[in-house]
Amino acid sequence: MKDWFPRVLQAGWKFWALVVPEDIMARMNLKQFVDSYFEQGLHIMVFTDPKEAMEWLESQ
Repeated sequence: MKDWFPRVLQAGWKFWALVVPEDIMARMNLKQFVDSYFEQGLHIMVFTDPKEAMEWLESQ
């Protein structure tokens, strides 16, 4: 959060399609992680299907 994250934001990183397991518990464990990046200005969508994730990224 102190080194690479500010640099990639400055370079233009705005969207992250995060592909996660279908298991609901695995996704629940990511909530705090996703929230912390969102609060820093990164737009994150969580998917279980890589194809859907790529389609979302390409539409941004």
